[in-house]
Formats: sequence, structure tokens, C-alpha cells
Amino acid sequence: MNYFGAVLLRLRLDRGMTQEELAEKSGLSARAIGNMERGTVARPHRRSVDSLGAVLGDAALRALRAVAWTPQPLRQVPRQLPPDAESFVGRCAELRELATLVSPAPGRRLGPVVVSVSGVPGVGKTAFAVRACQVVGERFPDGQLFVNLQGGMAVDEVAARLLRGLGITGDGLPADIDERAALLRSTLHDRRFVLVLDGVVDERQIRALLPNSAHCLVILTSRRTLTGLNVAKRVVLGALDLGTGLDMLRSTLGPDVVDAQSGAAAEVVRLCGGHPLALRIMINQLASRPHWCLAQLAARLRPESDRLAQLEVGDLSMRAALESVYRQLSVPAATLLLGVARAPGVELTVGLAETLLAGGPLVALRAVDELVDANLVVATGRSRWSLPDLVRLFGREVAGHARWRDRRDHRSVR
Repeated sequence: MNYFGAVLLRLRLDRGMTQEELAEKSGLSARAIGNMERGTVARPHRRSVDSLGAVLGDAALRALRAVAWTPQPLRQVPRQLPPDAESFVGRCAELRELATLVSPAPGRRLGPVVVSVSGVPGVGKTAFAVRACQVVGERFPDGQLFVNLQGGMAVDEVAARLLRGLGITGDGLPADIDERAALLRSTLHDRRFVLVLDGVVDERQIRALLPNSAHCLVILTSRRTLTGLNVAKRVVLGALDLGTGLDMLRSTLGPDVVDAQSGAAAEVVRLCGGHPLALRIMINQLASRPHWCLAQLAARLRPESDRLAQLEVGDLSMRAALESVYRQLSVPAATLLLGVARAPGVELTVGLAETLLAGGPLVALRAVDELVDANLVVATGRSRWSLPDLVRLFGREVAGHARWRDRRDHRSVR
């Protein structure tokens, strides 16, 4: 779709007309109008433009004339992805599975490949999405679009940013969200694009914007598992294992430094719970204090009562990351999290949730589901979950906070 086609489509939709209705009133064929909207006709005849304007109105005629014979700029392929993270390690199995999903297989699918990537803040969802695009990028030569949705961006603004990334601006941008969504689908039709929608808050924020082209890959990252969407693959990112965590340290600190202090390095990975954000904070601390060593970092992390306070540097904070998820929990789910956190070594079950919440099986089940959906617990067996160490420490800290100890609503730490 060229700029003229986008403007014509927007003007037609604004007037609630089908291609056939516009064709009948303008004297043009529906096929000709369709070709103009799709960009097949690069420079429409003046008589055709005037005929369309006579039906669509004087303002529309001026808009169409303004773009019909304007030289089009050279097409730039959008490459909107943020930089690939140098410290990205692991996730090899997940990347292989995603590459398999987009491998050519005639007749296998009718719609786009939609992949959801979920996990707690700082686990590396955005880095995974960017690396995945690097791995499969050659299969999508038409471009890569990236929108950061964190903070609850409205769906109409998400659509506008995607359309602007495709070069549709000004008069070509419809005001109505349904028309924006339709224009987005039309523009992406039969084109090979990767769309990364980062930080999706809920399904409603992006459901209407999913393309219908079988040639597109859509990667959604979210703190939640977005179970309301029909997706081809759900990737849940958890903590890094010991070997991968050490690889992350090696990739930034250097293999010589890490291997020379292998015991201390392994302890740092363990005390950080293998969480990429926690490890990144430790790496940054060490980089800014060259006289420190890994053994000193490990010693600072050992006291559980002070561990979260140590996991802060600049604007990076493990506590703040966990609090941002905690604040979104319902009161029953927050209460359940704190109750389990205060019981060392106890695994979460629906039965335990009933006991802690005293609200019946339905309330307990919903609270457990909410913690699972928020990726705050890890499955240890059938209908059994545990809290990761840093989540448990966070829960204990909140539960013991003087201001909130006796409050039913524990959803604020400060």
C-alpha cells in the first residue's frame, strides 16, 4: 500500500462506503479502486482522482490531489528493534522451537504465528524477543516493528504507532480504532513482517491488532501468560540454571575473571536465584567498582535480610521489579503470596490456599491461578508450586513491614 492508497482507504472508510458502493457512484470499477488502495496503481489518472473526489467531497478531493502525484520517497524497511543484549545467554531450546514454528511448511497454517513470552520483570522477555527476531529475521524481509506497551498504552495509540512505522501518517491515519485495525491488516496482508509488542498489559490491549497474514510473526511479551489469546506457542521464561548464569557472568566480566573465582561466581548465581536482572545488577556493581571481586559480592548477598537491598544499582532494582507485579495482585492473591512466603520450605497447594485465605475452594483456586498467571510461583509437581527465593524474600519483607503488618490490603510496600 502506498500513501495515496492509504489516504483513499481512510476516506472511503470514514464515509462508511464499500469499494462497490464507491465504484457505483464514481463510475470506476471496484477492481480499479481496490488496485489503487493496495498500491498496485502507483500514479492514478487525474480523471479517476476527480471522480473519486466528486463522491467523497471537496476536502477529500484536495487530500487525494495532494498525494496522488507527489513523488514517493524511497521505501525504507522499518527496523525498529532495540539493540540485541550483549549479555543474552541460554534459552536455546525456546529459540529452536520458535525457529521451527516459522519454518516453511506449505498448507500448515492459515494465520500469523503468534508467540507469547511471559515471566516476571527482569527475566529477559524483551531480550529474548529481540534475539528471536535476529534468529529468524531473514524469513521476514519486509521489516520489524516494535512497540513498548508498558504503562497501559491505549489500543488506538498502539495501532497508530504500528501504522506510523509502516509509513502511514497524517491524513492516511484513521481516527476510529476499528478503521485503524482494518488498515493495519490490509497493509500487512501478504507481507513478511515481525511485530514485537512488548509489555502487553492484557489481551484487550492487542487482540484487535493481530494481523491476519500467514506471513507475519507476532511476538508478545508480558508479565502474564495471556491465556485469553489463541497463540501458536507460549514461552514462559524462568531463572537461569547455574551453567547459564555463569555464562552470563563470563560474557560480560570475561571468562578469565569468572573461572579464576569459580566458587564465588557460582555462589553469586545461586544467591541471585539465577534471575537475569539480579545478575545484571551484580555485573554492573562489579564493573563500577573494579577493586571489588566476586567473593565480596557473594558476601554482601549472603544475609537474607539485606539481599534485596544489595540488588539495586542506578535505576535497576530487583525489589522494584517484584513490587511492580505485586501491586497488580488482587487482595486474596497478595495475601496468599505473603502467607506462603512466611512459611519456610512450604509448597503452595490449593488446600494450603484454602487454609490461609479461609474463603472457600473457589477463592483459593482463583488466588493460586493468579499467582501462576503472574509467574510468581514455579511448578514443582502436579498442583504444587514453590516461591523462587527472591520472591519469597520479597514476600517476607512486605509481610514484616510495620506499616502493613496488620492490614488486609498488603499491596503497597511503602
